Amino acid sequence: MNHTDAALVQSALNIMHLAHSGQTDRSGEPYTGHTFRVGMLAYQITRHIHTMCIGFLHDVLEDCPGWTESRLLDAGIHKDVVESINTLTRRSSQRYDVYVNEIAIAGRLGAQHVVPVKIADLEDNIGRPGATPELYERYLKALHRLRGL
Repeated sequence: MNHTDAALVQSALNIMHLAHSGQTDRSGEPYTGHTFRVGMLAYQITRHIHTMCIGFLHDVLEDCPGWTESRLLDAGIHKDVVESINTLTRRSSQRYDVYVNEIAIAGRLGAQHVVPVKIADLEDNIGRPGATPELYERYLKALHRLRGL
């Protein structure tokens, strides 16, 4: 890993911890465990540093008040990483199936990092306690849709 990549990873980890400070997952564990696992799983799929950083930060715009694309850019996060995080951000009024289809379309149109990160996110969510049967089924359906690309 070169110096630039190492600096990006360090910035992403710092922001991940700051943005998700005090948040917990369904099982009461620190939420950063999920975001860290997603980043590492996504990196295993692509072996690309940007994919790892997107995984670390994939929920920042959606779940962390005060965090915006501009703030991420100002913090030194690469523009391509921020754009991918934005693509992975589900809007509150957006149906889940529409959201997953938009990720699939973005992946087909060249957003190379978004599908691997969403797959990693779904795999981690499926493997964690606390999901209702309905949520588990929704995750499996989305995973099947994205793996079929």
